[in-house]
Amino acid sequence: MADYSQYKDTFRNSYEAFPGNKLFRLQFDDVTMCLQLTSKRQDLLEEIREAFSVDNPGAFFSERYGYKAEKKLYAINKFGYFLPGLVHSVLEWIKTQYGSLDCLAVSSKCAKYIRDYMTPLKDEVSQKF
Repeated sequence: MADYSQYKDTFRNSYEAFPGNKLFRLQFDDVTMCLQLTSKRQDLLEEIREAFSVDNPGAFFSERYGYKAEKKLYAINKFGYFLPGLVHSVLEWIKTQYGSLDCLAVSSKCAKYIRDYMTPLKDEVSQKF
C-alpha cells in the first residue's frame, strides 16, 4: 500500500492555512484520499458547492413513499472534500469567478500530489517529444 502521508499538510493555526489575503486553501487528506477545499468564509464554500451540485431526480419519488431525500446532490461535501478527479474543474471555476488563482493557497505537498497522481503522463509525454 502506498504511503500518501508525504502529501498531507499540517497547520497550527488559520494564519498558516490562509497566508496573506488568500480566501481558499486546497489540501490533500491521506485518510479519505480526497482533496479538501477550505475557505475563510462559509458562504464562499457554499457558493462553490452549489456550482458543483445537481437536482436530485429521486427526491420527489422518495418523498412520495415517506422518505426524506436531499433535493440536491453535491460533488463537494459540507466539509469541502471532493474526489481528486474534480480538481481541475474546481480550479477552473475559481479562476473564472475570481479572475485568477491568486485567492487560492496550495502547498508544495498538495501540488506534488496533483503532479504525481493527477497528471502522471504529462511529464512522460513532454520528454518523448
